[in-house]
Amino acid sequence: MTTQLKHDVALMMAQHCVELLVNILDEIERQQAREGFYEICKAGIDYYEVHADRMHKRLRPLDN
Repeated sequence: MTTQLKHDVALMMAQHCVELLVNILDEIERQQAREGFYEICKAGIDYYEVHADRMHKRLRPLDN
């Protein structure tokens, strides 16, 4: 996954998470939540990529 695609997906996920909280957060809190959710989502995507690659290598060791 490209860096740009990771950014776009993490940003989209963060925005959707913040939308769930729109009625209980003010604008500053929403921005802080968006930034925090973005970092969490991006880290999750990175984690997924590493572990999916490791699993792929274990399941197909001759593809190295």
